[in-house]
Amino acid sequence: MDDDMRRRYRRDYTGEMIKPPRPQAAAQPGRPAPNPSIPPAHHPSPGHHAAAHPPVKSRRRRRPLIAALLVLLIAAAGGGGYWYRSNRLASPVPDDVRASVNFPILYPSQLPSGYRLDDSSFSTSGGVVLYSAVNPAGTKIAFTDQQRPSNFNFNNFYKQGLSNSTTFDTPLGQAALGTANGRPLGSLVSDNSWVLVSSASKSVQSDDLRLVLNSLKVSSR
Repeated sequence: MDDDMRRRYRRDYTGEMIKPPRPQAAAQPGRPAPNPSIPPAHHPSPGHHAAAHPPVKSRRRRRPLIAALLVLLIAAAGGGGYWYRSNRLASPVPDDVRASVNFPILYPSQLPSGYRLDDSSFSTSGGVVLYSAVNPAGTKIAFTDQQRPSNFNFNNFYKQGLSNSTTFDTPLGQAALGTANGRPLGSLVSDNSWVLVSSASKSVQSDDLRLVLNSLKVSSR
């Protein structure tokens, strides 16, 4: 019985081909052999590489924007410079004072260090414009501006009315410096106007008045 069962279930391998085991790939020097339990690394397609570099395109788009901003900055700087020049050279003389006289009013575009024009000091009296410049200590430089008188000998006035007078040329006409009543006095005569500059303070020197006279400008109407 046992022999019969063994003959019945015995497998005949004579007709089967026994396949040899598949050889494993030899590991390359310096490179570990692949581990079948670890999935292979993903290698993106060429199209995927193209999409992986958007920052390059972004930088290229950013360059025209930066250039435009620089142009605006330069334009703004130029506009700011124009605004500064226009306001710096604008006449400080009030419109109502200019309208009340019929001659060009002269004003200084440069003052001694620490001085500024007192905008509230502008006034008129008998056709003469009066104003002053002041420093933080309260020291004043006084200005009188009037129409140039006809048939008036200014050279005699300088010789007789001023002590130690000297004359010099300015962009607007001849000027003179000297002392009157013990204080410095400056004078400038243009084609249509006559300006006198003086101060009651001994701290104001002739060089200060010379600076003022050389910087006088005509107020625009």
